[in-house]
Amino acid sequence: MALSYSNLLNAARLDQIETYIGASPYLKVYEGVAPLDVTVALGAQLIILDTQLAQAAGGLGDWMEPATNARPSQKVKKGVWSGIVHANAGVGKAATFFRITTSGGVAAIQGSCGQGTGDLQFDNATLATGQTVTVNTFTISSAN
Repeated sequence: MALSYSNLLNAARLDQIETYIGASPYLKVYEGVAPLDVTVALGAQLIILDTQLAQAAGGLGDWMEPATNARPSQKVKKGVWSGIVHANAGVGKAATFFRITTSGGVAAIQGSCGQGTGDLQFDNATLATGQTVTVNTFTISSAN
């Protein structure tokens, strides 16, 4: 028999993700092949976007909506997550993966990204230097 959690316990488990990462995490977006997992050091991947989520979400220090009894298996992004593409990104770069790190740079979450696809979805398929890019959707799910 598989483990089963109450809605409130499942919501509390999800809320611990935000607590662990902290109030001032960064969203870092890259092109290229993603490492096998978040603990693997990055090689030559070009960083396209590097923005502090607490600022992107309105400076609240709260970057994810709380999981609730009504939505116990999901946490969704809070506010508007946007940032400006780095000057070294060039023209027409395709973002392929992201990491959310602590304010100290410790990688905590890694996933795929793109326009209309991936774990984190943007408003544009390709990104150019100086362009403002906005995250349309980001959801963390947990089975109950």
